[in-house]
Amino acid sequence: MAIHAGRLAQQGLSEEAFAACELIEGDWHDECVFQTSDALELIGEAAWTRCRTAGRYENQCAGHAATRMVAAMADLPLEVGQENELVRELTSRIQAMPIRDRQTVNRTGVARHIAARWDGVPFEAAGCGVLPIEPCSLAYAETMRQDASIDRDAACAEPRTSESIIVAGGKGWTPDSDSVAQRAWRDLCSSWSGEGARPAGGPPPPGAGPARR
Repeated sequence: MAIHAGRLAQQGLSEEAFAACELIEGDWHDECVFQTSDALELIGEAAWTRCRTAGRYENQCAGHAATRMVAAMADLPLEVGQENELVRELTSRIQAMPIRDRQTVNRTGVARHIAARWDGVPFEAAGCGVLPIEPCSLAYAETMRQDASIDRDAACAEPRTSESIIVAGGKGWTPDSDSVAQRAWRDLCSSWSGEGARPAGGPPPPGAGPARR
């Protein structure tokens, strides 16, 4: 029946697909709702409503929907200096989401949106506008967090400079952005060390999206 629901979802038949999930019991039902929500690429209230019925997969379902929602905001017009408006907009969109850590989703969403400002150019802290240093460093880190081409050992070696990061495959920064960039790299290297060693060029973790450079 879950396979049937998946096929219906691929055809865009939302109501029919979720109705098929309701004919399944237990954990299989929860997984069916989760996978159907993903297959239909639901976002916003439509996603939150369905994810509330996903049982033990509720948070994963909502997390995937939040990721899609953030991606859908990538083209939201936003000038430097209007970051508070972005925070308010994202907060309003996730207010109803059935996930325990909305603050984390909010911070990550803002960071990923801001990170697009440095596509193809060095990181410059002035591009963060009115954001404080912590979310600004997080935005810089988001340009590289899942980048499998970075030589992590080289990037995390001290002393760390913009030039050494570029050689390691990461995004360099402007001279006046050093303190923010150094903070971002301390956080990145700490998080990477918790994942265990992974060679440069290796596959990213499951569910990782493409990184911006």
